[in-house]
Amino acid sequence: MVPLLRQPRTRIQRKTTINNIIEKHIKAPELIKQSDYIHQDEARAIQDGDILQVGVPTKQYIKDMFNMMYDKGIDNFYDSHFKAFFVSGTHKPEDILSDVMLPLNQIENTTRYKTAETMYKQNKDSIKYCFSHSLGSVILNHLNNNNKSMQNKRVTIFNAPLTAFDTVKKNIKDKSNYLDLITALDTHADKEWKPNINLIKNHFSYKL
Repeated sequence: MVPLLRQPRTRIQRKTTINNIIEKHIKAPELIKQSDYIHQDEARAIQDGDILQVGVPTKQYIKDMFNMMYDKGIDNFYDSHFKAFFVSGTHKPEDILSDVMLPLNQIENTTRYKTAETMYKQNKDSIKYCFSHSLGSVILNHLNNNNKSMQNKRVTIFNAPLTAFDTVKKNIKDKSNYLDLITALDTHADKEWKPNINLIKNHFSYKL
């Protein structure tokens, strides 16, 4: 008997899945109270019950969004409710070419960079938060260096394979793990000690 193949999700079904993630975090203010991504003015608004207007990204929300992007094979995503722009890391064969460009300092000539730049420029007036992982973090760092408008936003990059020779602006939070071998040369990062027996998982700090 031939097993049934899983039907690909339609655009409508995919949008519903994304909306479910967003709706989940709108209705869960208890997740927000312990978030590192809240500034004092927003924390006061949350305490006053103004969560729907504030729309602050939480750690769990960031994790859920990246998990969704990797699961669906999405390079870039803009969530208009939380005003958050996401750039994922390597997740398809074509991305290997972008990885090869990293040591050559040619990332800005890759399709991944150009598509992220296009989405950012289309939504830059409303974007408030930017998040990225791995290859996406190099892309986002270059975007931040090349766009003064992004330098006024809150940008968090996870597990960026950067080096001491890369320029990282002051508006960026660079977060990684001491046991992440891929980012061992990133001297800009705020590294945490959260070891995992699975070395691959050490490269996914947004999950830890």
